[in-house]
Amino acid sequence: MRLILTSRKSPPALAIACVMLFVTAFFHITSVKAGNQSDNAAPPLPETGIWYDDTKQGAVEITQCGKKLCGHIVWLENPLTEDGTPIIDKYNSDPSKAKRPVCGLQVLGELTIQEDGTYDNGWVYDPKVGHTFNVAINLVDPNKLHVRGYAKLKIFGRSLTWTRAPNNLERCTN
Repeated sequence: MRLILTSRKSPPALAIACVMLFVTAFFHITSVKAGNQSDNAAPPLPETGIWYDDTKQGAVEITQCGKKLCGHIVWLENPLTEDGTPIIDKYNSDPSKAKRPVCGLQVLGELTIQEDGTYDNGWVYDPKVGHTFNVAINLVDPNKLHVRGYAKLKIFGRSLTWTRAPNNLERCTN
């Protein structure tokens, strides 16, 4: 759009022309951004997806939660007790949480990207013992994830290897 102003005698006309130019530019930029939004969508992070835990008796889906990573249990080899009721978070020290189903439970949170490309400064909850620990994760290869749970210092921790599960794994959640 070309705007030519020839008169200095009409300040209101100049103001209107400037506003129109701004509005036109704003809508043009907004429409271009909206039109290209799907083209600029970032690919999923390689750490995201469904991962079998070290026992292969459960699987956690890691997803992006804002700029951080989080994870929920989405599959259990044995999701029900002997009487057919869902496995619950019975070892949780908080009585208000001890009756929650384990399936669907958030077990990873606040994992933050580090300068070296790994994730750290997050938490992991282990429903087998009812405790929360600090956690760091590192992608070893496209199908192996190194998970280190620790208490304050990484030297006081335990490392596990999770393996990628198929995306079509039958979920225990709705």
